[in-house]
Formats: sequence, C-alpha cells, structure tokens
Amino acid sequence: MVTVALRESCFGASSHSLKYFYTGISEPSQGQPHFVTVGSVDGQVFVQYDSNSGRMMPRVSWMEKVGKEDPQYWNTQTDMLSGPEETFREDLETLRNCYNQSEGLHIIQRMYGCELRRDGSKGGFDQHGYDGRTFIIFDKETLTWVAP
Repeated sequence: MVTVALRESCFGASSHSLKYFYTGISEPSQGQPHFVTVGSVDGQVFVQYDSNSGRMMPRVSWMEKVGKEDPQYWNTQTDMLSGPEETFREDLETLRNCYNQSEGLHIIQRMYGCELRRDGSKGGFDQHGYDGRTFIIFDKETLTWVAP
C-alpha cells in the first residue's frame, strides 16, 4: 500500500501499537478509491474504510463482535470519516495548486497513533506526507507542528 513511505519513519519496535493510516489519491486507477483509511493494532489491520464502499468495515473477527454488540458502531465509525475524506480531497487540491501541479498522480497521507514500548515508555505520533515525503510532523514535546 501507499503508506509504506510514512510507515518507514515510525518509531522503532514496540510491544503494542495502535496506528491509523489515511491515504488520498488525486487520480486513482480505474476502480481504485480516492481515499482509504486503515487501522492496525500491533501490525494487524482491524478496520478499513475506502471511498468506493463508503463504509468502515471490520477486518478481523474480534471487531465483527463489536458490531453485533453495538449495531450503530459501524455507522458511527463511517460517519466520522466523511469529514477526513473531504478534507483530504481539499488538502490534496491545495497542495497541487501550491506546487503548480495541475495534473498527474499525487498522494497525500496521514499516519497517527500511539505505542507502549517494551521498556514501558509510551509514545504518540502524528505526521503527514505528500508524494511519498514527510510533509509535517507534530512534535509532542513542544506541542508544535514541524516541517522536516
């Protein structure tokens, strides 16, 4: 998947992690979505949303149980992604205009999450990328956004 570029710059090995990857594509191949979200726990994808289906869906059996216990859960999760999907489309267009890129394939990404490391320390991260490069990172120590 396209999120490989952002995944490479993530923190080192961890005992437990929760990560979300958002990807927006300017000109996807026929049948491919413009927007995809994937959630993972300890490297296992547990949920996925894409603009073609328009639905957040479970990807593991233990998440299917959540929908059975709370019938509105998947509707709520789906509704929460309508905002980010639209924001990604707008941000992608803004970046294309800023870089004078009127056509061609361009990709915007976000990765955020948290980790509990083997040594007991905790970490969190939020970073954005454009066309395979890290664009901006949230520095949790200074509570500011930093462009690398």
